[in-house]
Amino acid sequence: MNARHAAVLLRRGLACAALLLGLQPSGRAGDTSLIYTLNDRGNLSIGGTLLEKLPSTFDPTVTPAQNTQQQWVDLVVEGSDRWALRLDGRVHQNGKKLFVLPFDPAEGSTSWLRLAHADELYSLRADGTLAVGDDASTRYNNFSFLFVDLVTPAIPLFTGGPAALALRSDGAIFGGDELTPGMLLVGGDGVIGSKDGEFIDTFWVGLAIDPTTDEVLGLRADGKIHRFAPADFDASSGIDPGDDSGGPPLPLGGGEGDPPAGPPVGTLEAALPGPLNPVTGDRLYVQLDVDADGTWYALRQDGAVFRSDDLAAPLVDFPGDGLDPEKTFVDLRVRNGSFVALRFDGLLFQDTSTDPTIDLDKKRYRRLALSGDAPDLSSFKNRPPVAATYKTVRLENEAAVIPVLLSDVDKASAELEVTVDLSGLPGATWDPEARTVNFPGALAGSYRFTVSASDGLIAQPKTFKYTVKVLAADLDPLKNLPPSPSRVKKVQALVGHPLVVPLLTTDRDGDALTLSVDPAAGAFGRGAVFDAQAGTVSWTPTFADIGKWPAVVSVSDGVKTVKLKLSFQVINPLIF
Repeated sequence: MNARHAAVLLRRGLACAALLLGLQPSGRAGDTSLIYTLNDRGNLSIGGTLLEKLPSTFDPTVTPAQNTQQQWVDLVVEGSDRWALRLDGRVHQNGKKLFVLPFDPAEGSTSWLRLAHADELYSLRADGTLAVGDDASTRYNNFSFLFVDLVTPAIPLFTGGPAALALRSDGAIFGGDELTPGMLLVGGDGVIGSKDGEFIDTFWVGLAIDPTTDEVLGLRADGKIHRFAPADFDASSGIDPGDDSGGPPLPLGGGEGDPPAGPPVGTLEAALPGPLNPVTGDRLYVQLDVDADGTWYALRQDGAVFRSDDLAAPLVDFPGDGLDPEKTFVDLRVRNGSFVALRFDGLLFQDTSTDPTIDLDKKRYRRLALSGDAPDLSSFKNRPPVAATYKTVRLENEAAVIPVLLSDVDKASAELEVTVDLSGLPGATWDPEARTVNFPGALAGSYRFTVSASDGLIAQPKTFKYTVKVLAADLDPLKNLPPSPSRVKKVQALVGHPLVVPLLTTDRDGDALTLSVDPAAGAFGRGAVFDAQAGTVSWTPTFADIGKWPAVVSVSDGVKTVKLKLSFQVINPLIF
């Protein structure tokens, strides 16, 4: 690395590293796409539900950060398959290690940054090494610049070497087995006069392919977007404009008698509003993606999104801050007219709503991907069914219908195998269609029954214990005892799946009970519905509800009030 680039990296510090390591172009969005996300510690999720924890000992909580080479930096999804790349060259496919690419920090910029997939899997290292599968024998000249992105054109361009295009931060584009660039993106001087690749605002950061024309678009950090036809790719000049070894300046084109022309140059597509101050870099662009109809979207790290059909103003300004790493936007993907943007702290935004669609667990998110196909779950760690268990309270000889509410992250509840042991609950019967235990009542005492559920994959069915406490009535007219609601534990609610939780209450004095809620509090403020007449809480949560939400029901006999506290754990199911 020459002094020029060393100074740039020192000035930009972590912001520059974030731009190069995590912000380059390459659940369920709209009605057709699953939303994949990856953070730098290996948490790979779909729609907010953890699919797999990839191996990493990276620890950013200490200073300096430990094992930085084990950061996960890229994610590619094609159909049902997914690939993830770690900075030290470890590649996983569908949750399993595929191979490990060469990595030696002593050699310089050997960090692996990008993946692309067509018929083969391609991986790009910052020093210009391009791997096809686990063969990392292709090496392009870097001349102290960094390689930052990789795409696979839809049409064949090369007779030999990798069928991918690699972008260098100065705008030079390489492909095949050519060791010099075959295309050059020239964005002009930056705000402070820097040339392409010389300062943070003039770094070229990403490539994207227009599927309607097979043309390639390139994005510069200051908002310049260039376009070129892959058929124009021509490395025959043997000239690399990045070579500053001391020879005469190399022309970008020439007439008769002039020195040989350099590689072809792309054409300007757009010049979006860029950074006001390239030193702070709060309005740098980080992502470009193109929809199936050719409409492109560009993401700025402060949350502004521009669309190709209207460049006058942002399509939407998501809440972000390009100067605050936690609130910096890092990735955007579009599919079928719907786009999703990812913030570093794990907030996902969709289309033009400025309210987050999903708040991901953990933080430090780098990449997202969209797919319309169900994922390969061959390595998914199966999760057992979950039951909302009741601690039922009844009076002597008072009947009860006790619901058995079962859910499973990766299997429909109706498909679970359920068995019930009622030997500890006299006179009770099981209704397998309604999934209720019908208890006719009993004398005062403590009773119990168990429910076992299996998804067909766990070694042993998961068994849940339910208790029934039968109380004697209070016969003292001068004494008023509080109501006795039945407690409910571990209510798991699945995104998009209706859930009805019956509330069981009784009163030892025989008083009429009134149930009420605060409609703006907890789960009720997010769409849960309380039906006082039926005595139920029902909810069909959305992606925005992922997380834990309380639901408090007040149970009153007119004199004393007891709080019945429910807790809904909302997760996104992996049911496809």
